[in-house]
Amino acid sequence: MTVDEWERLVLRLNANYPGQQVEPPTAVEWFGPLSGFPAAEVWDAIDALRRSSDYLPSLKAILAAVDANWRERSAARRELEARAARAERNGRGGVRMPDETKQAIELLRRSTLMPGNPDRLEPGTARERIEALAELLAERVDLAEAGRLS
Repeated sequence: MTVDEWERLVLRLNANYPGQQVEPPTAVEWFGPLSGFPAAEVWDAIDALRRSSDYLPSLKAILAAVDANWRERSAARRELEARAARAERNGRGGVRMPDETKQAIELLRRSTLMPGNPDRLEPGTARERIEALAELLAERVDLAEAGRLS
């Protein structure tokens, strides 16, 4: 952050806290620790503090807010990168959902419909049909594994 940017931030800070001005000696003192950060990050930190309190933030609070904002953005970035990696990984192959599983999900959905709905399936009936599908799937998997082992 440049001195000019800091001066503009101090003007904005003073405008947001009437009667609680950052005096010039204080602004000079605060500039040193804050000068290593981009002006936008410092204002984001001040803005977060401004929304949470009616009192002029201290240098310590501003530095803590810059750090908290940075950690939050880093966590969000890591989450987006992880999601993108999973999506890419899943797009390169993976295993198709078995038809029996798709049918079981549909049976489960139908069992949660309101009574009186013509598509509703009684939970006990849905459970029996899902168990039958699970047995069919297990048999199919066993046959597939036996074929691979032969």
